[in-house]
Amino acid sequence: MKLKQSTLDAIKRLGKINDGLILHEGKQLRSQDNLNKVIAYIDIEDEFPRTFGVYHVEEFLKSIKLVHDAELTFEDTHVLITNKEGIELVYQYADTDFVTEAPEKVNFPYVDPQSHDEDFINFSIDYDAIEQVIKACKTLGLGHIRFYSESESETIYISAYDRSGSKKHTFKIPLDNFDSKRVVEAVFHLDRLTILAKGDYSVSIHTAGISQFKNDTHTYYLATEAV
Repeated sequence: MKLKQSTLDAIKRLGKINDGLILHEGKQLRSQDNLNKVIAYIDIEDEFPRTFGVYHVEEFLKSIKLVHDAELTFEDTHVLITNKEGIELVYQYADTDFVTEAPEKVNFPYVDPQSHDEDFINFSIDYDAIEQVIKACKTLGLGHIRFYSESESETIYISAYDRSGSKKHTFKIPLDNFDSKRVVEAVFHLDRLTILAKGDYSVSIHTAGISQFKNDTHTYYLATEAV
């Protein structure tokens, strides 16, 4: 089979979460970091015929790139990468017992976005806002991203943030109406939001310290920081 560029891009993005990856039979990729702070699921167009592991995502992708117009055949112990010119590369699978595996699903508590459950913060965000705040963090030397609302306001903000309080720079963007006058706050380490693929997201943040960023093809579960 030939892998679509979108599949290769998805594998590359998951490699930013964990260098090792188990690619499962079917049309969904998933990955988890070693600290259980980030779990990601990506639906893809290609369908893998078997489950296999790789120790180093970057090495695996570079191996495919070595063979122009690569055709992949998934054998019992390796993937055979060939092309019409007769080039052949054998890439051995990893032992999946030694690769961190994301769970098949996360039992994230469901809440109706219109319910105003005080254990949740629910809103939508476009990637432009995420990207701007990431750039602001890097420009201003700030290590966290904060979502918050102010007293008697129905607006929620995304902001570049210094959790330690040692830097006084600020940068914030108002998001859509929060439909609540609750004062809320959730803080994420910058690295957790940089792994998000481009796209608009429905966001649900639970007070227990876990959040869900979801769209049609990507679902991320990101741990929040203590505030």
